[in-house]
Amino acid sequence: MSLLITFSILDRLWPGLIQMLGFWKEGALSVGQILLYGAVLVGVVTAVTGMHLAARRIPVQIPGR
Repeated sequence: MSLLITFSILDRLWPGLIQMLGFWKEGALSVGQILLYGAVLVGVVTAVTGMHLAARRIPVQIPGR
């Protein structure tokens, strides 16, 4: 499930960046806000990837009868 969320975020990345550049040209966003957005995006992707890699599969052992 976490990979689906990550890929959904990454799928919308390019259109969002193009729209953000448009806002920056209009003066609605500053460079600091854009860098903050980038840092949050990298942090979310890193956290989701880390949680996915940290998942441990615990084998279930059922005793024979």
